[in-house]
Amino acid sequence: MTWDPQRGVVVLYGGLTSVWANDTWEWNGSTWTQHGSGPAEVPQVLAYDETRGRCVLLAKAPAAFQTSTWERVGTTWTQVLSTTPIVVPQGGGCFDKVLGAVVASGTDLDLQPRTWSWNGSSWQSRTTTSGPLVTAGPSLAACPLRQSLVRYGIGSVFQQNTATWEFTGGLWRTVPTSTQPPLDLMWPSLATEPAGSVLLFGGITAGVASNTT
Repeated sequence: MTWDPQRGVVVLYGGLTSVWANDTWEWNGSTWTQHGSGPAEVPQVLAYDETRGRCVLLAKAPAAFQTSTWERVGTTWTQVLSTTPIVVPQGGGCFDKVLGAVVASGTDLDLQPRTWSWNGSSWQSRTTTSGPLVTAGPSLAACPLRQSLVRYGIGSVFQQNTATWEFTGGLWRTVPTSTQPPLDLMWPSLATEPAGSVLLFGGITAGVASNTT
């Protein structure tokens, strides 16, 4: 889900019912409206490209280690890249104002953690293996106050070492915090507040859905 400032709506794509859905919906503040269907793939990253004025979707073929890239201009989805170097895109993604591009995290063919930026025709690697590992449902959100991206999530489903990470100008670093959400929190939602800070909501901890903010 992402905000499309050109259309003045929130764009929601895909999801899971009994099967993976490929519906596209828009929220105008009072009403949800469906605008056709998108690619028949599992959405991994959906973010608005402020530089190029369009939604960017990184999607994964069901039951396959292969991702593709789609763009939405107006209400039309167009595939712009049939394959990408991002094999397991489980690290989240969003628009990075510093780089002026949509950023996504995941692993490559060597199963190493990487971060990429999208330039409209290809994904460019931005980090080495020193970045955060592919984790159990992390999220990324922009933090305008610090000119960075913020990521929160556990190290893996086997290593529950939750950490807060910041991505600035192509570099990841851990951020020590005096307080933080539960250490085993998985799949939280992160968003940018109007004031410029980052909001974290929900997730799953100890097998139970959380409703904390």
